[in-house]
Amino acid sequence: MLSDPVSVGVLLAMAALVYATRAGGYWVMGRVRITPFVESWLGHVPGAALVALLARDVEAGGPAEWATLLIAFGMVHAGVNDALAIGAAVAALAGMRAAGF
Repeated sequence: MLSDPVSVGVLLAMAALVYATRAGGYWVMGRVRITPFVESWLGHVPGAALVALLARDVEAGGPAEWATLLIAFGMVHAGVNDALAIGAAVAALAGMRAAGF
């Protein structure tokens, strides 16, 4: 698969785009004064990106997906580390799917 020139070209183009995006982000943020508002906004970007990725699946899902959403939300609201809450929700979803929900 990787010996195909088109695949290699696409892979290199994607890598260059990812690098340009990261480098551009560092360049822009090097010129922005970090105010409390900007710091707060940047702190919310990872959660917003995660919600954007998961919202469609949760909306189309059944009771298991909604329950795991509530588990993760409850854990984060209680002050648990975000990564731990997501891990617990993933484990709960796997358990519920294994149980037939």
